[in-house]
Amino acid sequence: MTRYFLMCQHLTFFNVCSSYFDFVLGFTGDSTLPQYVAEEIMYTVVDLAVHQQRDPWEATVKAFSRNHTVLEHTSVVLVFRDRNNNVLCREIGLHHPPQAALGIHFQFCGNTECRPNPGDTRFKTQFADGRVKEKLRQFCRRCGYTSPWIKVSDVNWVHPVPGTSRVFWHDYPVTGVQLMTFGGGSIEKKMESGPPAKRERQGSESDVVKKSRN
Repeated sequence: MTRYFLMCQHLTFFNVCSSYFDFVLGFTGDSTLPQYVAEEIMYTVVDLAVHQQRDPWEATVKAFSRNHTVLEHTSVVLVFRDRNNNVLCREIGLHHPPQAALGIHFQFCGNTECRPNPGDTRFKTQFADGRVKEKLRQFCRRCGYTSPWIKVSDVNWVHPVPGTSRVFWHDYPVTGVQLMTFGGGSIEKKMESGPPAKRERQGSESDVVKKSRN
């Protein structure tokens, strides 16, 4: 879905720039089903059509930022015109380590030579007073890479949604430099890929086989 949206991005910008559409709403989840997002879409449309909200961005943020369950499943991308008639593209996402940091699924490892599989890059948190003082660290289970600790407040291209503590927005798509926000670390002991529970089950099965042979 993410690749498809990127392929359609230039066409989407053209349609909004030419006023063919007032705004375009997209979802970056790999398998976003209509029932997951239908209620929030309805709230957005009602706010614009019935309550006469003139700003699609404010209506979209209001509808989706209050439902963390939806944002755990998919981020939301909006192409729209601002009040100065500029066409913008922004993404709204949920900050929920270890899967995603600052509302972004950083699928790139800080080790540029690593090609991680989905789920290999994870995040650790170090809490402080207030979300902006929180620190994040990326680690890769495929190559053993660990990034330095980075303060949330130092990532100045990601912005918290007012009134929330876990919902952030940023310009979409992110650049290559932004994807490497957690670069500059070191490679430590390599960690195994795949769910830990699965590895434990495999280990227990092998122990049973050994005992049966004895």
